[in-house]
Amino acid sequence: MTQPKSKLQTSDYTTIGMPANDGGKNGWYMILEPGEIGVTASWHALEFDNTAAADSMKTAGLPVEYQHSLVSGLWPSLSILPDVEAQNKGQALRLEKLQIRASR
Repeated sequence: MTQPKSKLQTSDYTTIGMPANDGGKNGWYMILEPGEIGVTASWHALEFDNTAAADSMKTAGLPVEYQHSLVSGLWPSLSILPDVEAQNKGQALRLEKLQIRASR
């Protein structure tokens, strides 16, 4: 007997544990939900104890710049980002649901 597939799938295209460079102190995750006409993508904040995480990084001897990033919500370097994204540093994210229509 074949088990039915879940209707809920997840995908993570971010660095787990890093803030979104928007000055917020949470991470983000996306939920993909299949529907009649395609897939709906929605983003959700993931709160965590960023101070405890930064303290653990300090104890482990990890780079201080990333410890500060967890507390400030801002990335220590923007060198890998396209200019338009680098210019958005510190701006709050406004992530609305996205409907992806199935192709025929």
